[in-house]
Amino acid sequence: KLSSNFSLNLGCGLYMIDDKRWNPQGLDGQDPSSNDLGLNLGLTFQLTDKLGVSIKYNIIEPKEEGIDSMSINGLSFGIILK
Repeated sequence: KLSSNFSLNLGCGLYMIDDKRWNPQGLDGQDPSSNDLGLNLGLTFQLTDKLGVSIKYNIIEPKEEGIDSMSINGLSFGIILK
């Protein structure tokens, strides 16, 4: 908690990519997967005792240097109701 209204969030999540355009490829002989474990970090602002807003940056797949790799990251916004 940074103050009475602001707090930082850090967590992890399991992400599943179900977009048919996504074509995962395995590295170093590993089988490809559309599931991945990622991290997220964010900031929450509590407007009132019962209402707040949240923004999170999701780090799902970092780009790997030296190979033809893509990164998958996301930004999410939310409303908190208590």
